[in-house]
Amino acid sequence: MKELEYLKQQLNQLITADQFSIDKQKSWLKVIPPHAGVYLIWFENDMCYVGETGNLKKRMKDLMKTYNHTFRRKLGEKYFSNHPSFYKATSKKKFSDEIESQLNDLMQTKCKISFLATSLGRKELEELVQEKYDKQLLNARGKRK
Repeated sequence: MKELEYLKQQLNQLITADQFSIDKQKSWLKVIPPHAGVYLIWFENDMCYVGETGNLKKRMKDLMKTYNHTFRRKLGEKYFSNHPSFYKATSKKKFSDEIESQLNDLMQTKCKISFLATSLGRKELEELVQEKYDKQLLNARGKRK
C-alpha cells in the first residue's frame, strides 16, 4: 500500500511540475538534470506523451532527432501525413527536410516538457500515467496481442 501512495505522490508531482518550452537556443535543456526520471510532453497544454529514462538530459536532446525519438515520429505522422513530401520516418530514416523544418517549428511553438527526476519506480510511474491518460497519449499502449 505504501508503494501505491508513493506512486500517486510522484504522479501528482510529475503532472504539476513546471513546463518548459522547447526553444531554438536550447535554454530548456539547461534546467534538465542528467538523472533518471519520467518526462511528459505537452501539446497545446494537453499531455500527449510520457516516457522514462536513465538520463533525462540525454533523452531530451534526442527529442529533436527524428531517428531517436518515437514522439517526434508520431507527431510528424499525425500532423504532416497529408503533406505532398510525406513518407513515414523510422529509427533509420527521418522525414523530408521540409517536414523536418515544419516539425521543428511545430514543436517549438506548441510543445512543452515537464519532468520528475526519480530513480525509484520510474517504469511504474510511466505505466501509471499511461493507464490514467491512455486515450490522449501518442504512445498509448492499445490492446496487446
